[in-house]
Amino acid sequence: FGIGVIFSLGLIILDGYLLTLGLGPNPRTRSHSLVLIACTWLLVLVFVIPPLLDIFGRYGLEPGGTSCTIDYWHGNYRNYNNFVIFLMIFAYILPISAMLFMFLRSVTQIQTKEATLRWSLIFTEHEAAMTKVCGLLFIVQIACWTPYAILVLWTIILPPDSLNNYYTLLPSVCCKLAPVMNAMIVWWNIPRVAAAYFYLKHGGRGPEPQELFDYMVEMDQEPGQEEKESLTPGVG
Repeated sequence: FGIGVIFSLGLIILDGYLLTLGLGPNPRTRSHSLVLIACTWLLVLVFVIPPLLDIFGRYGLEPGGTSCTIDYWHGNYRNYNNFVIFLMIFAYILPISAMLFMFLRSVTQIQTKEATLRWSLIFTEHEAAMTKVCGLLFIVQIACWTPYAILVLWTIILPPDSLNNYYTLLPSVCCKLAPVMNAMIVWWNIPRVAAAYFYLKHGGRGPEPQELFDYMVEMDQEPGQEEKESLTPGVG
């Protein structure tokens, strides 16, 4: 679950990175999005299938019995140590580093006039909100999943029985907070989500809110069609 969350966030950051730097199709197509999603989840399978095939570690209930995870309390069972190192490098350190790089580049690029030249004002505001949300979600994932990373690293350095069962509950609780915090961040920072919810709640009657714009139209405007002020104070 944690790997899927991290890679899904990475996909959102990658999409914003490709968009702001003009590296993807413009306007975006459905097939482009589907290919990115398929590649991401196929990559996730590389990390979650080995325990099922008895290659690296195995799955089981945590000592506290609150959730299922990789078996970190039976020592180096089925090459568990190698599996944890494999996960830490390729499913945590490298993806997190790539996500941080793409996010910082996106923040820098979206403040330039060239990046938003063909975007309408409402789409520019939406992408600025999305960039902000990516940053907040990135902080949440680091805060919520790092305790689990520390836990499994502890068990390959020190004997698993050195862990207090009550302490092993803390990383699990932190992980379960992530979806709640993710939902709150998205709801509070992306007007499009709340607008869609209330529009559908009222049966979709009346004119659509302006937040429910057509991506294909709003992200591919003729330059100079709208005068847009920079969203960054002191710029423009």
